[in-house]
Amino acid sequence: MKPSTNNITVIFDGLCSVCCLFKRFVERRTGRFEFIPYQAIDFDREYRNIGLENAKHAVQMVNGSGTVISAGKAVGEMLKRMSFFWKIIGIVITLPLLIFVTEYFYRLVADHRAFIASLLSLRSRKSVCD
Repeated sequence: MKPSTNNITVIFDGLCSVCCLFKRFVERRTGRFEFIPYQAIDFDREYRNIGLENAKHAVQMVNGSGTVISAGKAVGEMLKRMSFFWKIIGIVITLPLLIFVTEYFYRLVADHRAFIASLLSLRSRKSVCD
């Protein structure tokens, strides 16, 4: 799978309930992204510049030219492509003075996503979300 020229490709953990919840949140607000679970990618053939370990570690956003943005910055960039309210939040959380805070909170959520899923009463996933 090559990055789409019309859409932005988002590579995420399709077995993570929190990740799937965020995917649905984004899809309801914009159709500008093609979401692909990293479990469906052969990283030896596609997205070599990302690799399996990076995809497991954080969400990856790939634009049509192949530029990759990861983790909290990728979340901010997705928010920037939504309606006014979410766009403002995306702009703020990716400001140079705040991006380190965004990345800290992204890592905090990513490292504790199973616990967060249980707090939100999200069921654990046996197969990738669609």
